[in-house]
Amino acid sequence: MKRLLLFSVLCLFFINLSAQTKTWIGPSEGFFSEPTFWSPSGVPGSSNDVIIPTGSNIILNGANIKSIVLQGNAIAIMAHDLIFSSSSSIAANATLNCTSGVLQGSGTLTNNGNFNVNGGISIRDTVTIINNGAFTVNSTGFLYLGYGSPILNNTASGVINLNAESGTLYGQVGELTIINSGLIKRAQGTGDYRIEIPLKNNNGTISVENGDLSISNPATVLTDGIYNVAEESILNLNHTFTCVGTLTGQLDGSINWAGTLNIDPGTETFLNFNDPEGFNWMSGQFSGDGTLTNIGIMNWESSSSKSIRGISTLTNEGVINENATGLLLFGYGSPTLNNTTSGVINLNAESGSFYGQSGVLTVINTGLIKRAQGAGDYKIEIPLQNNNGIISVEKGVLTLSHPATVLTDGIYNVSSDGILNLNHTFTCVGTLTGQLDGSINWAGTLNVDPGTEAILNFNEPEGFNWISGQFSGDGTLTNIGTMNWESSSSKSIRGISTLKNEGVINENATGSLYFGYGSPTLNNMASGVINILTDGSISGQNGYVTIINTGIIKKDLSTGNFIIDGFITNSAPGKIISEMGLLQFGYGTFQGDGILTGNGSIGLHNATVFEGTVSPGGIPGTLTYNGNYISSANAILSTELYGPNAGIEYDVFDIQGNAIMEGNIDLSLGFAPNVDDEFIVATTTGNITQCNLPPTVSAEFEGSRYTFDVICRNNNEVVLTVNEIALGITDNTLNNLSFYPNPTNGNFKIDLGKEYADLTLQIFNMFGQVISSQKYASAKLIDQEIIASQGIYFVKVHTKEGASKTFKVIKR
Repeated sequence: MKRLLLFSVLCLFFINLSAQTKTWIGPSEGFFSEPTFWSPSGVPGSSNDVIIPTGSNIILNGANIKSIVLQGNAIAIMAHDLIFSSSSSIAANATLNCTSGVLQGSGTLTNNGNFNVNGGISIRDTVTIINNGAFTVNSTGFLYLGYGSPILNNTASGVINLNAESGTLYGQVGELTIINSGLIKRAQGTGDYRIEIPLKNNNGTISVENGDLSISNPATVLTDGIYNVAEESILNLNHTFTCVGTLTGQLDGSINWAGTLNIDPGTETFLNFNDPEGFNWMSGQFSGDGTLTNIGIMNWESSSSKSIRGISTLTNEGVINENATGLLLFGYGSPTLNNTTSGVINLNAESGSFYGQSGVLTVINTGLIKRAQGAGDYKIEIPLQNNNGIISVEKGVLTLSHPATVLTDGIYNVSSDGILNLNHTFTCVGTLTGQLDGSINWAGTLNVDPGTEAILNFNEPEGFNWISGQFSGDGTLTNIGTMNWESSSSKSIRGISTLKNEGVINENATGSLYFGYGSPTLNNMASGVINILTDGSISGQNGYVTIINTGIIKKDLSTGNFIIDGFITNSAPGKIISEMGLLQFGYGTFQGDGILTGNGSIGLHNATVFEGTVSPGGIPGTLTYNGNYISSANAILSTELYGPNAGIEYDVFDIQGNAIMEGNIDLSLGFAPNVDDEFIVATTTGNITQCNLPPTVSAEFEGSRYTFDVICRNNNEVVLTVNEIALGITDNTLNNLSFYPNPTNGNFKIDLGKEYADLTLQIFNMFGQVISSQKYASAKLIDQEIIASQGIYFVKVHTKEGASKTFKVIKR
């Protein structure tokens, strides 16, 4: 029994001895392996806690211990392996200088002072370094973390100084982690320092003040955080990295994204970098099916391809500068680029494209897409959907060319050095408007959905140019600005689509506009003007063509032929004007009580019975009718007599064929003829086979009433002969008015001769359109101005009782 008791006591003694703390008592730069440098004596082992007291300086030339504590201002130099298994620490002013070897084991080392890496070392197993002080890498080489799952945890008070000229935090086999809630700083070294192990949960600060810093491990997670880069420095985000929360900072240098930026599904990350250098997307992809929101400045740089994948959304609330000539790929899913109301996308590259791969791809714009740099053609080849923002082309060319593009309202501005091309198929909704000092060129299929109306409101001289392609969709496209039909390429309107014109259409193209494959309609409203300025045609393909005119269709400039086939309705106050060349209505029908006028040639469908008004000249002139003319009892021949010279001072209707002359004559007299003066107001090259015109017509001039005999003479001309001159009703014709000067530079006066009440003054252009109207409660002298271009105008003064006077005015 006594022997057993003695044995137990001895075992407890030796167990206690083996777990004791050993304190360094050796000389400065003494070796850890010297037994006499320790108290109690003996080299510490795996069961010993080691204390390096204040003022000590030790060389760790190989140690396998339980723990180590550097106190006060102690200095330890790690020159070989250091293995520890329990909690260890470095005091606030103490220093651990690592020159070589392996730091390994299962312990935790809390650094409150200085941990310096001055050589190639590695950290292994499950070692955790908690850095509350300064962790400084001074050596150019590899700092290995691996063969296990070591962690470097840089806390809120910690600073990791990457001072080496270049080097790498390199991972070997295992799960390796850097956690940063403090500051990772690169303030020395001009080369590239690389962090190739996972930087996880970074919500601290990364500051690159000198040289470059590259982060390139696929398990990297940037959780919020501040990222500062000094001028001429770069922070590279390579490989795959995941972003969470808000990333912000001061960028006098650049952050270059050149890998895969991942946002987890259902989460949103914000990039808030507002400085000129911005956050640069160099290459790689954005994926993960989450939302990346830019609220600062993002630059797309380099010619390397970039892509957005899955159902990821890139939302722009700040500025994106597309500076790279290359491809931005959308695909392999249904990604979205959403440019919000505060967002600006600057397409600055010389050329490039948004290009779609397999999948459903979308660009949404409620902000501004701007092309202000680059002389080439930048293409958006993915759907631009729901565009009700602004597209501004200040320089170069921007081309939209995807069949799923939808222009929903929106403002489209093009400068004199820019072109906006609308190619392929695009759908229009709402009102499209803008400032066009340059051109919008429509060269694809413009679609308006059934039962809907899209409005084009572009009033500038360059206008909205239809180059080629078709209008379809069975809806209504309304032009209230200026539309130009350009180029010789064919254009067509299909289905039951309606092109409605309330503005100006300029037909500048020598080519064909086809109506067909259905029953489309061209409806020229009362305010609409269609200027036909070249040779060409409007014709039908497999279907019915309908043209309704209550405005003005005018042929001018070209001396050739323009042919219109279809079902034509020209209803009052509609005018069809031929000023030059031949305007021919071919196959189909022609009806309506509108006006045919001008100084050129015009022809209707064969066998058309005309029921409207023929008014040659516009001002006195000659209108040539191509073919046999057949008029009904409702038809009117309107003629102006301003002097004795045919075609110059009075109107002539020249019929190149036979004629049936039915209806009435509306006479306007602008001078005082004599009895027996005759005026040949209609001629035929064939015969007048039937003449049922009124026997006489009358008109007033300067208080006298002139009566004319109407005679169909020689079966080939209609002659008006003065047979009576009588006094008119002077009190109701405002005979005492005087107008001066005439011609005028625009300003004119009308002396009424006496005071009149309730007067109206109207100014008409040569097409009979009112360009000005002014009411006067009472007046004796009127001072007015013609605010329009040079030409011939008519000024009419009339009272509420019906008394009136019209002056023909020349503005120079």
